[in-house]
Amino acid sequence: MLFPGVRVVTVMLFVGGMVGAVVALYWRLRQRGKRRTEAAEGLLIEQERLRQLHGVRTSYNSISMHNMHGLTSEDLYKYHR
Repeated sequence: MLFPGVRVVTVMLFVGGMVGAVVALYWRLRQRGKRRTEAAEGLLIEQERLRQLHGVRTSYNSISMHNMHGLTSEDLYKYHR
């Protein structure tokens, strides 16, 4: 072999790249939860969406879904405007 340490360098670069990718992904996911809006209008929109989400979670839980025949078009329109 011309350069015997090439394999070691390649492995070290690969591992370094993987560690860098994991750190970048971790940082990105941590920043994602901190992006709350500060404007009053944005907060009201966010609160309304959270209320809708809560309604969907309670309306379509496992028990209610097993006791009904499916979603109606009114149900789909209600939550997906």
